Formats: sequence, C-alpha cells, structure tokens
Amino acid sequence: MGNFLLTFVHASSSYGIRRQLWQELSLLGTSGQAWAVIGDFNIVTSIAERKGGGTPCISAMDDFNHFIHLNALIDSTTSGFKYSWCNKRWGSKHMLQKIDRMLVNQDWLKGNVGWRSKILKRKLSDHSPIVGWNTCIPKPHNIPFQFRKAWLSHDTLREVVADSWNEPLYDVPIRKVVKKTEKAEAKVEKLEF
Repeated sequence: MGNFLLTFVHASSSYGIRRQLWQELSLLGTSGQAWAVIGDFNIVTSIAERKGGGTPCISAMDDFNHFIHLNALIDSTTSGFKYSWCNKRWGSKHMLQKIDRMLVNQDWLKGNVGWRSKILKRKLSDHSPIVGWNTCIPKPHNIPFQFRKAWLSHDTLREVVADSWNEPLYDVPIRKVVKKTEKAEAKVEKLEF
C-alpha cells in the first residue's frame, strides 16, 4: 500500500514449516520499506505469553524471536487483552496464548507517527481481532482553501483575486483551479488590515 509493505501471516502449527516461513519473510525485511507483519504466528515469544497447557517449544520460540530481532521488528500489540487465542476448553485443559500480533519496523513507525495496535475481545472465533491506528494524525499537505470573512472588508480584495486568476497558467484544468486558488490565497493573506 503506497510506500508501506503489509504482510498478513497465518503460520503453520508445524515447527519446521514455520522456520521456513521466518526465512521467507526475512527476505521481505531486507526491502528497506516501512513494513508491518500481522496475523497468527502460531508461536509465543516467551513462556509468559502462555497460560495453561504444557511448556511451549523453546527452540520454536527462539527461532521466532530470532526472526523478530533479525528484522528489527517491534511488537506494537501492547494494549488490549493479554492473550489473543483461547482453545475454548474448560478446567485443566483451558489454554490462552498470545500468538496473534502486529510486528512493525522503525520505518513503519516513522511513517505512522504514534502507531499502536490492540488485541480486542474474542467473539465468535478462538482468535481475537487486532486493530491498529495512529494516535497522532499528521496534518495533510493539501489543506483546502480557507476563507476569512475579514477579507471582504478590504478595499482591494476584488482586484487582487482578479489579477491572480487572470495570470496565464498552463496545466490541466483541475490543477489550474488549485494553483490559481493557492496563488490568490497567498496574495490575499498578505493584505494588511
């Protein structure tokens, strides 16, 4: 999407197949683009991200952590629920894990100032949805023309705008309108009251 690379993942539950996925994804990480990887990674980064069930495979966790560090990725999924998956069993067989997340690189964070993602409540699926957003919305570069009522009271407003619009300009029609409006606005803002 534009200058951003989004990768959606549904990793296999098989340790060997996941290892291959980490290698293939690492090739994308060398592109130098702003990158976000989101989805079901089917592995936790630490024992603390699992509640219930047996101990997760240490070498599988190490491989996943190596992939994260090798590609300088940061887990932006730091708010909301602690766990993103539930096996929907009860009692001693009940298990919760954080296997869904959104990983981003520094270029992603530079291009999306204030980026955050959140694990939402599970509803129908055994996986929780993840939502991401910018906490800071950057000011757009194409701010529309703004009109100040005080300009109407200036004696030379009509002439300034007419002169600006009558200047020859060669471009496609819509850009002519935009450029002439910008020129007129710049000249009007210089008027002294």
